[in-house]
Amino acid sequence: GGGLRGMHLRGCIDGVLSWRWHPVSRLSDAALLSLVFVCLGCVSTVPVFNPETASDADALKQFQSTAAGFEYVDFGSVAVPAANHRHPSGERLREYAASHGHKKRRSRAPTGAKRGLFLVPPFGGVRLQALINGRQPVSVKDFCCKTSSGGQWIPAWIPNLDNWVHVATSFCNIENLQLPPPHGVSIRYEDSFDACAYIDQERKVPVFGIWTDALIQAGWEVGQTLFALPFDFRYGPQTYRKPGREFDRLQRAIEGAVAASGGPVVLAGMSMGAPMAALFLGQHVSEEWKVAHVHSFLSLSGVYGGAVSPLRGLLTGRWADLVPSFVQTETLQTVRSFESVPWLMPSGNSEVFARDRVWVSAGGQQYASRDIGRLLRSAGANQSALMWEQSGAYRGNAFIPNVTTYCLYGRGVPTLASMYWTGEAVGDPDHMTFEPGDGTVLHDSLAVCSGWGKLQAAPVHTMTWPNLTHSGILAFEPAFKVLLHVLGLP
Repeated sequence: GGGLRGMHLRGCIDGVLSWRWHPVSRLSDAALLSLVFVCLGCVSTVPVFNPETASDADALKQFQSTAAGFEYVDFGSVAVPAANHRHPSGERLREYAASHGHKKRRSRAPTGAKRGLFLVPPFGGVRLQALINGRQPVSVKDFCCKTSSGGQWIPAWIPNLDNWVHVATSFCNIENLQLPPPHGVSIRYEDSFDACAYIDQERKVPVFGIWTDALIQAGWEVGQTLFALPFDFRYGPQTYRKPGREFDRLQRAIEGAVAASGGPVVLAGMSMGAPMAALFLGQHVSEEWKVAHVHSFLSLSGVYGGAVSPLRGLLTGRWADLVPSFVQTETLQTVRSFESVPWLMPSGNSEVFARDRVWVSAGGQQYASRDIGRLLRSAGANQSALMWEQSGAYRGNAFIPNVTTYCLYGRGVPTLASMYWTGEAVGDPDHMTFEPGDGTVLHDSLAVCSGWGKLQAAPVHTMTWPNLTHSGILAFEPAFKVLLHVLGLP
């Protein structure tokens, strides 16, 4: 074959040949020939997955907003704009920020006197890297996977936007992300600012990139007034709060940002990054520390009461339209190993949703908020059930940051609210219901931060927009103008 398929075929056959004389395998010639045909099947019989034409795309697709002219790739608990950063919406934001940034430098403050911005990315919004050295196959199709990365750390989350969902590589990448990873595989986050701005090396799929490009155009500088926390989004608060882990790293990084920028910074979190930042402020640092280091907190589509889409992922392996159904088995095993996914689901002791609210009906049984652990165990996700139960300590009042808060989110977009199976909860649901939200998170979960004004001394400002999707906010000009206002621009 030629092009991308040819590259995958050569890589797959190279992987098989590398195992021909492996001391463990000692493959026979017949077995070797069979595996070559597996490779041929991997790269020539399975089409590249196209979300726009996928037969298993659910009914929610028709409701997704086209705010700011972007299409969306849904990661379950976070959707990122699947558009090039040179999109006209990005150009408008850059022009607006540049004009106001230059105006401020001329008339309001000396050059360089800018309020710092510190970003906490969403689930799936940080580049991960893999180091592969002697990866051991556990099934026949694993012979299509790389056994070595040549001593180099290579992209692990979305290595190539043009073909990563192709089965010849997608199931390998998904398996490699399991906690713990397969023997011979190590995973880490890419420790760079750009790893939080764009999800891919080619900088085609932005996370914060639309906003950060505009701010850089206006005079903000990475490492001086613009900062971010890259982290491994597979883990959850149980790990983040441990000594030396993400909360300690975030505290040190904000202290460095304050020293570099000359004053308290604006801390902004998107999707899972919002409750992560709120939990850090509410539980990890003192009131005196917050006064000295955090000017305000900007919550963007925060998942404070959980969402149904992560529950769907744990039950079915379907992670919205990004992951094709033909790698469902690998996806199911992988997401069930993540700490973060259960934390992003409704809680059994949450003040947000009633304990008797039914989320799933399957096999003649109804499963409400209080029953999610039982549901997960009945589906064989025992580890996920345990992590869901442990995550209850990191919800509710634990989120209250007690700093000036700006609570921003979309509303009025039909959002997955419940799932129904006539039999067991296996495969895609037979029926799903939708309620208002931002297309990923229900309204009551998003609106938690708007209620903090009654629970903290610091003021809370809430801004919502109709028909704005979960991550459409990161390409939405009115939301960007709120950010500029918080940063001190007119």
